[in-house]
Amino acid sequence: MQLKSFARLARAITPPVVALAMSLPWLVQAAPTLAGPSVGKVSEAAVFSGSGYVANSAVSISVTLPGGAEATFSAVVAADGSLSYSVAPTDPGVHSLKVLDSGGNTLSSAMFIARP
Repeated sequence: MQLKSFARLARAITPPVVALAMSLPWLVQAAPTLAGPSVGKVSEAAVFSGSGYVANSAVSISVTLPGGAEATFSAVVAADGSLSYSVAPTDPGVHSLKVLDSGGNTLSSAMFIARP
């Protein structure tokens, strides 16, 4: 008898629970991504795009140059959770990019090689 009561209860609460979960996208949000070209040319812009970020949030983009120097730039995520950033390398070699949240935590990263 208790099993039937439990089954009835589960059927009654399942639709509202699923509807609630679907209305809270941050519960099921995928990890942010960042992608761009793997190889580019010095002085030519390389565009990196990402998605899955918190909408309208402030982020930092950290660019590490081939010699190890690091530069950090501010950006704001679009209302749809997307982000686009352009880098024009001045030196040949491996460049890495990281998108950081306000606490300095890495949300996503990418790298590319700039050729002469």
